[in-house]
Amino acid sequence: VAGRRLPLVGERFVQLVLGAVNAQAAQLYTGSDALGSLSALISAISEKCPHHFGQAAEIFPPHLVPPLLESLVDRLLHDPKLGFEATAAKLLAPLAQARDLRAQEDFLEALCFVHQKSFALFSQVDAAASGALAAAARKRTLAEIRRLKAGGR
Repeated sequence: VAGRRLPLVGERFVQLVLGAVNAQAAQLYTGSDALGSLSALISAISEKCPHHFGQAAEIFPPHLVPPLLESLVDRLLHDPKLGFEATAAKLLAPLAQARDLRAQEDFLEALCFVHQKSFALFSQVDAAASGALAAAARKRTLAEIRRLKAGGR
């Protein structure tokens, strides 16, 4: 995440989640076509994110949860090798070069598929991140209440 450095344990958490998502995607799809690979990655992100976002809210101090989730979402979507964007580009790039009408129709179908799936995925990731951020805020509020009850400032 530009301008923010996560503690080493936060960076490691992001790497582990990215690895878990891609391992899940590899288990879901062992073929070689980009469409199957993209579908498997979407399924893995959809399955793993809510769980791992919740873990982040439980494990890390509340002030670290927003930058941690921001970094995690950024890597899941934009990692140049394993992210959603790179996988979608692998699907679309060969089709975009085509010149015949049938191949151009395939490109439009693939583009629509990527658009629909990415919209649904981004909505789901946003909802999972919002839930984790709310949990972190509750955790911060409870800690503050306990501190006040204990007479601390």
